[in-house]
Amino acid sequence: QPCHGRGRNLRGLCQAMKLLRGLIFGLLLAGLVAPAQAGSDVARVSLHWLSLLDAGKFDESWSHSSTLLRLQQMPDQWNRRMKRLQDAYGALSMRSVSGVSFSRTMQGMPDGSYATVRFQSSFFRQRNATETVTLRWETDKWRIVNYVVR
Repeated sequence: QPCHGRGRNLRGLCQAMKLLRGLIFGLLLAGLVAPAQAGSDVARVSLHWLSLLDAGKFDESWSHSSTLLRLQQMPDQWNRRMKRLQDAYGALSMRSVSGVSFSRTMQGMPDGSYATVRFQSSFFRQRNATETVTLRWETDKWRIVNYVVR
């Protein structure tokens, strides 16, 4: 946590930023904020998380994932799954956002605030792939709840 243990002014600023993110998310759900901003936020979070996978930092990607994902898969299961995917697809050549959507429900998941980010990607062994990252709003940030590549 970048704000933990910092001076009082920085902690106050960090708390204000958390409140602002929550407010923006609430306004987005109410349809009062442009979806482009929220879409860019979830795309940014997804790209950062995917960069962990690209670098083979599977433990770190697991720890940055949602509570729901971490309850479904233990770290060793997650690491094996991600390693198999990486071996099957090879190194990333290109990735670009192809779509972002938001929902209050997700099949097989409890109701909440979800975002789905789709990427058109190219890998060494799979030139035309679609990556789908599903995120869930948890407390004060977006966290990954599912990852699929086809």
